[in-house]
Amino acid sequence: MRSFRALNLIDAVFANDSAVREAWTRYLTALNDASLSVGPGFAIREEKRRDLLLEIVKALGLRRS
Repeated sequence: MRSFRALNLIDAVFANDSAVREAWTRYLTALNDASLSVGPGFAIREEKRRDLLLEIVKALGLRRS
């Protein structure tokens, strides 16, 4: 349940970061696509999640130099 709350805050917390918001949109779209819940589609959905997390890390300045 906490993860849903955190995901719902992305648009507010990262309102000025278009890269994060675009990655969030792609991940949310993947979450809502039933064909990406099983089989090979699951890997695509997880890739979108990873991309979102990487954009959040960049926005927060947490990536390694």
